[in-house]
Amino acid sequence: MGSAATAFATVINLGPGMATDCSVMSAKSLAATFTYQTTDAATNALTGSPNTPVDIPAGRAQSFVVAVTPTSFFDPTDVQLRFDCANTDPAPIAAGVNTFQLSASAIPAPDLIALAATPTKDGTLTLNSAGAFSVATVNSGIGEQITVSADTGGASLPVSLLLCQTEPGTGACLVPPTPTVTTQIDANATPTFGIFVTGSGHMPIPLDPATNRIFVRLTDSGGIVRGATSVAVQMPFPPDAFLSVGITGVGVVTSRPGGISCGQTCGAAFPKGTTVTLEAQAFLFGQPGGTFVQWGGDCASIGTRDGASHGTCTLVMTTKKSVSARFLFCPECIFF
Repeated sequence: MGSAATAFATVINLGPGMATDCSVMSAKSLAATFTYQTTDAATNALTGSPNTPVDIPAGRAQSFVVAVTPTSFFDPTDVQLRFDCANTDPAPIAAGVNTFQLSASAIPAPDLIALAATPTKDGTLTLNSAGAFSVATVNSGIGEQITVSADTGGASLPVSLLLCQTEPGTGACLVPPTPTVTTQIDANATPTFGIFVTGSGHMPIPLDPATNRIFVRLTDSGGIVRGATSVAVQMPFPPDAFLSVGITGVGVVTSRPGGISCGQTCGAAFPKGTTVTLEAQAFLFGQPGGTFVQWGGDCASIGTRDGASHGTCTLVMTTKKSVSARFLFCPECIFF
């Protein structure tokens, strides 16, 4: 408490005209004083005067340093910044993108600075079906047992996550990857970690860095997050490998391999060349039964299935395909 924590930020004007009187402010109440000042982007040297708005020409960027000085003790919190100009709307707040974590402790505590690096060195992890990125840390506080974990924040993404502590010189795992890693991180220690990401199912993950992210959190023995970092993640699929399903009547269509379960998920992307088998199951009063009538679209060649409660269709995903399935509500048709 009483010492300033600093962070650097850059505001880019993507509009066609001058952005006037641009400033940086705290977006929520915090037991701390807050100042900002422009800097030289090449050297990080201070320019201008503290808490003085600045104009940013079209297509140009302005770098800032912000200083937060706690006035009382508080647990780790995500500090949200309001980047705003007099003639613009404020920049959206995205956790892990333009926020940072800060705490003020009455007793010495671990203070872990974590930096993530992706293979493309642009902060985005692109998956074909799997991928990995690295995290380097330094503990500027006291030593303690720290648990390292990975998650997708508030987004539900079709990925599984494992991690390991690595040999800093080679990046090799010291032990096989697991969902979490607990290790002693002493003062001034600089351990490194590898995070392994595997896509599940066949749903693409669009490039949306504000939402689709993987967070790495370092938590002390009391469950308090003492450091964190994140990367954006995407898993593109060619659009011509997308399979969509439409249903008429009461029934469900599922796929092998997984990805489609329609009524709920009625479309999925599959790598070109994948053989996909669709299975249609009629339902009656919440139980298998009723009548599956026929396939349509790219499964139309199979014809009608009158009198059966289920049917299958197999496709090879060489191009974008669309399938329909028609069910008949038939109380007297119960199949065993």
